[in-house]
Amino acid sequence: MHKRQSHLSNATHVRSKASKLFALFFIFLLTFPLFSQLQPIKAEAEKETRNLIWEYNVTKPVSSVSMSSDGSYVAVGASDGVYLFSKDGKLLWNYTTIESLDDIYHIIRPVNSVSMSSDGSYIAAGTSYDTYFFSKDGKLLWKRHVVADSVSMSSDGSYIVAGASSGVCLFSKDGTILLEFPGYVSSISMSSNGSYVLIAGVDGIYLLSKDGGKWSLSLFPSIPISYARVSMSSDGSYVAVGAWWGSIYLLSKDGKLLWNYNVTKPVNSVSISSDGSYIAAGAKGYVYFFGPSQAKQLLSQVPFVAIAGVAVLALVVVAYFIKRKHSSKAR
Repeated sequence: MHKRQSHLSNATHVRSKASKLFALFFIFLLTFPLFSQLQPIKAEAEKETRNLIWEYNVTKPVSSVSMSSDGSYVAVGASDGVYLFSKDGKLLWNYTTIESLDDIYHIIRPVNSVSMSSDGSYIAAGTSYDTYFFSKDGKLLWKRHVVADSVSMSSDGSYIVAGASSGVCLFSKDGTILLEFPGYVSSISMSSNGSYVLIAGVDGIYLLSKDGGKWSLSLFPSIPISYARVSMSSDGSYVAVGAWWGSIYLLSKDGKLLWNYNVTKPVNSVSISSDGSYIAAGAKGYVYFFGPSQAKQLLSQVPFVAIAGVAVLALVVVAYFIKRKHSSKAR
Protein backbone atom coordinates (compact mmCIF):
# COMPACT_ATOMS: atom_id res chain seq x y z
CA MET A 1 0.00 0.00 0.00
CA HIS A 2 2.79 2.37 0.95
CA LYS A 3 4.56 1.55 -2.32
CA ARG A 4 1.44 2.35 -4.33
CA GLN A 5 1.02 5.71 -2.57
CA SER A 6 4.66 6.49 -3.31
CA HIS A 7 4.10 5.77 -7.03
CA LEU A 8 1.00 7.97 -7.04
CA SER A 9 2.92 10.76 -5.32
CA ASN A 10 5.74 10.52 -7.87
CA ALA A 11 3.26 10.57 -10.75
CA THR A 12 1.54 13.66 -9.33
CA HIS A 13 4.93 15.35 -8.93
CA VAL A 14 5.88 14.56 -12.54
CA ARG A 15 2.53 15.86 -13.82
CA SER A 16 2.96 19.05 -11.77
CA LYS A 17 6.47 19.58 -13.11
CA ALA A 18 5.30 18.95 -16.67
CA SER A 19 2.46 21.45 -16.21
CA LYS A 20 4.90 24.11 -15.02
CA LEU A 21 7.26 23.50 -17.96
CA PHE A 22 4.32 23.67 -20.37
CA ALA A 23 3.15 26.95 -18.78
CA LEU A 24 6.64 28.48 -19.12
CA PHE A 25 6.87 27.38 -22.74
CA PHE A 26 3.41 28.82 -23.42
CA ILE A 27 4.43 32.14 -21.82
CA PHE A 28 7.51 32.26 -24.06
CA LEU A 29 5.45 31.66 -27.20
CA LEU A 30 2.98 34.41 -26.32
CA THR A 31 5.47 37.08 -25.22
CA PHE A 32 8.12 36.45 -27.88
CA PRO A 33 6.44 38.80 -30.41
CA LEU A 34 6.48 41.57 -27.81
CA PHE A 35 10.25 41.44 -27.26
CA SER A 36 11.02 40.82 -30.91
CA GLN A 37 9.27 44.13 -31.70
CA LEU A 38 10.93 46.15 -28.95
CA GLN A 39 14.52 45.27 -29.80
CA PRO A 40 14.58 46.80 -33.31
CA ILE A 41 13.09 50.04 -31.92
CA LYS A 42 16.01 50.39 -29.53
CA ALA A 43 18.51 49.62 -32.29
CA GLU A 44 17.02 52.24 -34.59
CA ALA A 45 17.20 54.88 -31.85
CA GLU A 46 20.89 54.13 -31.29
CA LYS A 47 21.68 54.46 -35.02
CA GLU A 48 19.97 57.84 -35.46
CA THR A 49 22.43 60.72 -35.99
CA ARG A 50 22.41 64.36 -37.05
CA ASN A 51 24.97 65.74 -39.50
CA LEU A 52 26.07 69.33 -40.00
CA ILE A 53 24.83 70.23 -43.50
CA TRP A 54 26.12 73.79 -43.65
CA GLU A 55 27.25 76.77 -41.61
CA TYR A 56 27.46 80.44 -42.50
CA ASN A 57 29.35 83.25 -40.81
CA VAL A 58 27.16 86.36 -40.81
CA THR A 59 29.99 88.13 -38.92
CA LYS A 60 27.49 89.56 -36.43
CA PRO A 61 25.93 88.08 -33.25
CA VAL A 62 22.80 86.04 -34.02
CA SER A 63 19.85 86.61 -31.67
CA SER A 64 17.04 84.59 -33.26
CA VAL A 65 16.29 81.96 -35.91
CA SER A 66 13.06 80.65 -37.44
CA MET A 67 12.40 77.95 -40.02
CA SER A 68 9.65 77.06 -42.48
CA SER A 69 7.75 73.87 -41.66
CA ASP A 70 9.54 71.79 -44.33
CA GLY A 71 12.98 73.25 -43.60
CA SER A 72 13.29 74.91 -47.03
CA TYR A 73 13.96 78.37 -45.60
CA VAL A 74 15.77 79.67 -42.53
CA ALA A 75 15.32 83.24 -41.29
CA VAL A 76 18.02 84.72 -39.07
CA GLY A 77 17.94 87.81 -36.90
CA ALA A 78 21.33 89.37 -36.16
CA SER A 79 22.68 92.57 -34.64
CA ASP A 80 22.77 94.21 -38.09
CA GLY A 81 19.54 92.96 -39.68
CA VAL A 82 17.63 90.03 -41.18
CA TYR A 83 19.00 87.20 -43.33
CA LEU A 84 17.16 84.54 -45.32
CA PHE A 85 18.85 81.27 -46.31
CA SER A 86 17.78 78.32 -48.42
CA LYS A 87 18.04 74.83 -46.91
CA ASP A 88 21.35 74.26 -48.75
CA GLY A 89 22.92 77.32 -47.07
CA LYS A 90 22.61 79.83 -49.90
CA LEU A 91 22.07 83.42 -48.76
CA LEU A 92 18.93 84.57 -50.60
CA TRP A 93 18.87 88.11 -49.23
CA ASN A 94 19.61 90.28 -46.23
CA TYR A 95 18.14 93.51 -44.96
CA THR A 96 19.96 95.98 -42.73
CA THR A 97 17.71 97.34 -39.99
CA ILE A 98 19.02 100.89 -40.06
CA GLU A 99 17.37 104.02 -38.74
CA SER A 100 18.12 107.49 -40.07
CA LEU A 101 18.45 110.00 -37.25
CA ASP A 102 18.88 112.82 -39.78
CA ASP A 103 20.45 113.36 -43.18
CA ILE A 104 23.90 112.57 -41.81
CA TYR A 105 23.61 110.21 -38.86
CA HIS A 106 22.29 106.65 -39.03
CA ILE A 107 22.09 103.86 -36.49
CA ILE A 108 21.70 100.12 -36.96
CA ARG A 109 19.03 98.52 -34.77
CA PRO A 110 19.83 94.93 -33.69
CA VAL A 111 17.10 92.38 -34.42
CA ASN A 112 15.70 90.84 -31.24
CA SER A 113 13.41 88.22 -32.76
CA VAL A 114 12.29 86.72 -36.09
CA SER A 115 9.32 84.55 -37.01
CA MET A 116 8.46 82.84 -40.30
CA SER A 117 5.17 81.62 -41.74
CA SER A 118 4.77 77.88 -42.21
CA ASP A 119 5.49 77.91 -45.96
CA GLY A 120 8.24 80.52 -45.70
CA SER A 121 6.26 83.19 -47.60
CA TYR A 122 6.49 85.82 -44.86
CA ILE A 123 9.05 86.88 -42.26
CA ALA A 124 8.43 89.15 -39.28
CA ALA A 125 11.26 90.79 -37.38
CA GLY A 126 11.38 92.94 -34.28
CA THR A 127 13.89 95.45 -32.96
CA SER A 128 13.87 97.73 -29.94
CA TYR A 129 12.51 100.43 -32.22
CA ASP A 130 10.39 98.89 -35.03
CA THR A 131 8.47 95.84 -36.26
CA TYR A 132 9.16 94.69 -39.83
CA PHE A 133 7.24 92.43 -42.21
CA PHE A 134 8.92 90.95 -45.31
CA SER A 135 7.89 88.78 -48.24
CA LYS A 136 9.92 85.68 -49.15
CA ASP A 137 11.76 87.58 -51.91
CA GLY A 138 13.07 90.17 -49.45
CA LYS A 139 10.59 92.95 -50.15
CA LEU A 140 9.71 95.06 -47.10
CA LEU A 141 5.90 94.97 -47.04
CA TRP A 142 5.56 97.27 -44.06
CA LYS A 143 7.33 98.70 -41.03
CA ARG A 144 5.65 100.02 -37.90
CA HIS A 145 7.17 102.03 -35.08
CA VAL A 146 6.34 99.38 -32.49
CA VAL A 147 8.96 98.00 -30.12
CA ALA A 148 9.31 94.22 -30.44
CA ASP A 149 11.53 92.16 -28.16
CA SER A 150 9.62 89.07 -29.34
CA VAL A 151 7.53 88.36 -32.45
CA SER A 152 5.26 85.47 -33.36
CA MET A 153 3.18 84.71 -36.46
CA SER A 154 0.28 82.49 -37.47
CA SER A 155 1.18 79.69 -39.88
CA ASP A 156 -0.23 81.52 -42.94
CA GLY A 157 1.09 84.95 -41.94
CA SER A 158 -2.39 86.43 -41.43
CA TYR A 159 -1.60 87.63 -37.91
CA ILE A 160 1.60 88.94 -36.36
CA VAL A 161 2.03 89.69 -32.67
CA ALA A 162 4.85 91.76 -31.19
CA GLY A 163 5.65 91.88 -27.49
CA ALA A 164 7.99 94.08 -25.47
CA SER A 165 8.39 95.78 -22.12
CA SER A 166 5.89 98.38 -23.34
CA GLY A 167 3.15 95.85 -24.16
CA VAL A 168 1.70 93.71 -26.95
CA CYS A 169 0.57 94.73 -30.41
CA LEU A 170 -1.43 92.49 -32.77
CA PHE A 171 -1.15 93.18 -36.51
CA SER A 172 -3.00 91.91 -39.56
CA LYS A 173 -1.03 90.84 -42.65
CA ASP A 174 -1.36 94.33 -44.17
CA GLY A 175 0.12 95.99 -41.07
CA THR A 176 -3.14 97.21 -39.52
CA ILE A 177 -3.00 97.31 -35.72
CA LEU A 178 -5.91 95.18 -34.50
CA LEU A 179 -5.31 95.34 -30.77
CA GLU A 180 -2.88 96.80 -28.24
CA PHE A 181 -2.28 95.53 -24.73
CA PRO A 182 -0.16 97.76 -22.44
CA GLY A 183 2.15 96.43 -19.77
CA TYR A 184 5.42 94.59 -19.47
CA VAL A 185 5.57 91.38 -21.55
CA SER A 186 8.20 88.70 -20.95
CA SER A 187 7.03 86.17 -23.55
CA ILE A 188 4.36 85.63 -26.23
CA SER A 189 3.18 82.66 -28.29
CA MET A 190 0.57 82.33 -31.03
CA SER A 191 -1.36 79.28 -32.21
CA SER A 192 -0.86 78.25 -35.85
CA ASN A 193 -4.28 79.43 -36.97
CA GLY A 194 -3.85 82.75 -35.16
CA SER A 195 -6.94 82.28 -33.01
CA TYR A 196 -5.05 82.31 -29.71
CA VAL A 197 -2.21 84.42 -28.37
CA LEU A 198 -0.60 83.65 -25.04
CA ILE A 199 0.88 86.67 -23.26
CA ALA A 200 3.12 86.43 -20.18
CA GLY A 201 3.27 89.62 -18.15
CA VAL A 202 4.11 90.96 -14.72
CA ASP A 203 0.83 90.00 -13.06
CA GLY A 204 0.25 86.64 -14.77
CA ILE A 205 -0.52 85.01 -18.10
CA TYR A 206 -3.23 86.29 -20.41
CA LEU A 207 -5.04 84.58 -23.26
CA LEU A 208 -6.02 86.64 -26.26
CA SER A 209 -8.63 84.74 -28.26
CA LYS A 210 -10.66 85.38 -31.40
CA ASP A 211 -14.30 84.33 -31.60
CA GLY A 212 -16.37 85.22 -34.66
CA GLY A 213 -14.04 88.01 -35.73
CA LYS A 214 -13.95 89.61 -32.26
CA TRP A 215 -10.90 89.55 -30.02
CA SER A 216 -11.16 89.18 -26.25
CA LEU A 217 -8.52 89.30 -23.54
CA SER A 218 -8.80 87.27 -20.35
CA LEU A 219 -6.53 86.25 -17.49
CA PHE A 220 -5.34 82.72 -18.15
CA PRO A 221 -6.85 80.49 -15.42
CA SER A 222 -3.65 78.95 -14.11
CA ILE A 223 -1.31 79.29 -11.18
CA PRO A 224 -0.21 82.96 -10.93
CA ILE A 225 3.17 83.24 -12.65
CA SER A 226 4.92 86.51 -13.37
CA TYR A 227 7.76 87.00 -15.87
CA ALA A 228 7.09 83.53 -17.32
CA ARG A 229 8.18 81.97 -20.60
CA VAL A 230 5.32 80.50 -22.62
CA SER A 231 4.77 78.33 -25.69
CA MET A 232 1.53 77.05 -27.25
CA SER A 233 0.79 73.98 -29.39
CA SER A 234 -0.41 74.54 -32.96
CA ASP A 235 -4.12 74.40 -32.17
CA GLY A 236 -3.79 76.05 -28.76
CA SER A 237 -4.83 72.91 -26.85
CA TYR A 238 -1.64 72.70 -24.77
CA VAL A 239 0.43 75.37 -23.06
CA ALA A 240 3.98 75.02 -21.75
CA VAL A 241 5.09 77.50 -19.09
CA GLY A 242 8.57 78.08 -17.66
CA ALA A 243 8.85 79.90 -14.32
CA TRP A 244 11.71 81.93 -12.89
CA TRP A 245 11.78 79.72 -9.76
CA GLY A 246 12.64 76.64 -11.86
CA SER A 247 9.33 74.92 -12.53
CA ILE A 248 8.03 73.80 -15.93
CA TYR A 249 4.28 73.37 -16.32
CA LEU A 250 2.06 71.75 -18.93
CA LEU A 251 -1.50 73.05 -18.94
CA SER A 252 -4.60 72.59 -21.03
CA LYS A 253 -6.15 75.53 -22.88
CA ASP A 254 -8.65 76.04 -20.05
CA GLY A 255 -5.87 76.29 -17.47
CA LYS A 256 -5.97 72.79 -16.00
CA LEU A 257 -2.58 71.67 -14.68
CA LEU A 258 -1.61 68.44 -16.48
CA TRP A 259 2.02 68.02 -15.41
CA ASN A 260 4.90 69.88 -13.81
CA TYR A 261 8.61 69.38 -13.23
CA ASN A 262 11.16 71.38 -11.23
CA VAL A 263 14.67 71.86 -12.64
CA THR A 264 15.75 74.05 -9.66
CA LYS A 265 17.06 76.76 -12.04
CA PRO A 266 15.31 79.78 -13.58
CA VAL A 267 13.72 78.75 -16.89
CA ASN A 268 14.79 81.20 -19.61
CA SER A 269 13.07 79.60 -22.59
CA VAL A 270 10.45 76.96 -23.31
CA SER A 271 9.02 75.45 -26.50
CA ILE A 272 6.30 72.87 -27.13
CA SER A 273 5.91 70.70 -30.25
CA SER A 274 2.99 71.37 -32.60
CA ASP A 275 0.94 68.45 -31.21
CA GLY A 276 1.92 69.09 -27.58
CA SER A 277 3.78 65.78 -27.18
CA TYR A 278 7.24 67.20 -26.47
CA ILE A 279 8.59 70.11 -24.45
CA ALA A 280 12.06 71.65 -24.62
CA ALA A 281 13.34 74.10 -22.01
CA GLY A 282 16.52 76.03 -21.32
CA ALA A 283 17.71 76.92 -17.83
CA LYS A 284 21.14 78.27 -16.82
CA GLY A 285 23.29 76.41 -19.30
CA TYR A 286 21.13 73.27 -19.32
CA VAL A 287 18.71 72.05 -21.97
CA TYR A 288 15.83 69.78 -20.91
CA PHE A 289 13.71 67.68 -23.26
CA PHE A 290 10.48 66.01 -22.12
CA GLY A 291 8.27 63.53 -23.94
CA PRO A 292 5.27 61.28 -23.24
CA SER A 293 5.58 58.74 -20.42
CA GLN A 294 7.63 55.63 -21.18
CA ALA A 295 4.57 53.42 -20.68
CA LYS A 296 2.59 55.43 -23.20
CA GLN A 297 5.39 55.22 -25.77
CA LEU A 298 5.77 51.49 -25.21
CA LEU A 299 2.08 50.78 -25.79
CA SER A 300 2.06 52.85 -28.94
CA GLN A 301 4.98 50.89 -30.38
CA VAL A 302 3.88 47.37 -29.49
CA PRO A 303 1.81 45.58 -32.16
CA PHE A 304 -1.72 44.49 -31.35
CA VAL A 305 -0.80 40.79 -31.73
CA ALA A 306 1.68 41.01 -28.85
CA ILE A 307 -0.75 42.85 -26.57
CA ALA A 308 -3.48 40.31 -27.36
CA GLY A 309 -1.04 37.48 -26.61
CA VAL A 310 -0.32 38.85 -23.15
CA ALA A 311 -4.05 39.23 -22.49
CA VAL A 312 -4.69 35.60 -23.50
CA LEU A 313 -1.80 34.50 -21.30
CA ALA A 314 -3.33 36.26 -18.29
CA LEU A 315 -6.66 34.50 -18.86
CA VAL A 316 -4.96 31.09 -19.21
CA VAL A 317 -2.97 31.55 -15.99
CA VAL A 318 -6.09 32.62 -14.06
CA ALA A 319 -8.04 29.63 -15.40
CA TYR A 320 -5.19 27.28 -14.47
CA PHE A 321 -5.09 28.41 -10.84
CA ILE A 322 -8.90 28.28 -10.53
CA LYS A 323 -8.91 24.69 -11.81
CA ARG A 324 -6.06 23.75 -9.48
CA LYS A 325 -7.91 25.23 -6.52
CA HIS A 326 -11.08 23.26 -7.33
CA SER A 327 -9.04 20.07 -7.76
CA SER A 328 -7.48 20.53 -4.31
CA LYS A 329 -10.92 20.95 -2.73
CA ALA A 330 -12.22 17.80 -4.46
CA ARG A 331 -9.40 15.74 -2.94
